Amino acid sequence: MAALFALFLLAFRWGLHFRLVDAVLGTDGTGFVSSFQLDSDGLVFRRLEQNRLTGLLSGEMALRMDPAYAQPYGPFYASQFGLGGWLLTLLPTALGLYGTAGISLMLTLVAAGNAAIATLAVVASRRVMSMGAAVLCALALLQPWPVAMAHSAYWMIGLKVLPAAALAILYARGRATRPRVFVTVAVVSTFTFLSGYEFATVVVATALGVATYICLVERRGVTASLMEIANVLGACLSGFVGAIVIHLVQLSVRLGGMTVALEAFEETVSKRTGATSLELDPAYLESLAVSPSQVLATYLGVPVIGSPLALPIVSSFSVAALIAVCIVVVVTDAPRSVHGGLDLRQHAMGIAWFVTLLGPLGWFLLARPHSYIHTHINPALWFLPVVPLGLALLWRPLRIGTISLRSHPVALVALAAVMTCIVLFYGYSLSTVK
Repeated sequence: MAALFALFLLAFRWGLHFRLVDAVLGTDGTGFVSSFQLDSDGLVFRRLEQNRLTGLLSGEMALRMDPAYAQPYGPFYASQFGLGGWLLTLLPTALGLYGTAGISLMLTLVAAGNAAIATLAVVASRRVMSMGAAVLCALALLQPWPVAMAHSAYWMIGLKVLPAAALAILYARGRATRPRVFVTVAVVSTFTFLSGYEFATVVVATALGVATYICLVERRGVTASLMEIANVLGACLSGFVGAIVIHLVQLSVRLGGMTVALEAFEETVSKRTGATSLELDPAYLESLAVSPSQVLATYLGVPVIGSPLALPIVSSFSVAALIAVCIVVVVTDAPRSVHGGLDLRQHAMGIAWFVTLLGPLGWFLLARPHSYIHTHINPALWFLPVVPLGLALLWRPLRIGTISLRSHPVALVALAAVMTCIVLFYGYSLSTVK
């Protein structure tokens, strides 16, 4: 676990593994990670500077924007409470580290936190499924999108799965009474939402995925399972509402009244979801008018491997293809689950994976305008945890199929011949390019 944590820390903090890939393939993965979302990270970096100038609690702990930035609610970020970013500034402030030194420390803290969560996810894949599944999960988490997100001080992306992680720990320790589950998930969810509402559906879907897995593995009845899932869902929603109430109090104090606070919050909701009739800046009209089909087409076409870098051939394997293959695996694997053991855990993980699809797909559809605008960010949602878990699920059928093929030499020859021909065809076609 220590070695795995170190691997993720080095990857998330400095993207060291991309240096080799860039040198071999001529890509720019290292540059992508280092330049990702610097404008958003600046909100946290300026909060650190504000700590130095006016104190830790100044501005009601809100994230700081450039004072010259023209917006109706003053030089602070009104779209979230900013708790995670504010907490991130505590250690460098206590140590008197500002500027480059403070920023470096914050980025290291973020990478370490995300590396810890990634490590737990891979270890869980190993225990529930197999070593091969864990390796595929780890490789997926080392792709450019998750690495860039895990590097960002603003996104603190590991917080999005923190309620699910807390719930999994409760179940693993055998302490998951219904009241304890509700309180734990509600408190952790409140913290997560106070640190940002973006990707809220991922927070809920991953927690529901954990609950679904446990219900299946423990062979709970329909009524008991529905009550457990409803309890987790209620806890997540309670955390969401609680975060909104606390955020509105912050806005009220900052803006001088609850009426203005509600207006500011309504504007945020309108820009992200189009759910209100509030008139917005004409710049948002295009995103508000876009169709769900167009948004889904964009995100379902995201390559599983290497994205956003363009890699020959492998970039053709899209998220849509992965989802289709995984659904087939989950459905065909169902009959084996009656035997229990590994078969049951594998099937339960497959159903849990299916539940987690609600995370990215829910955000793409419910926050359609946000997704239309943020195509430079939102593809990362697929890695929370649809892609890593989906690839892990494919390991077992691939392994079984490979073993079976060894006893069918004719099939092996046919597959090898076809693959060789395809490579030759591609080489010929490439050589005739004028």
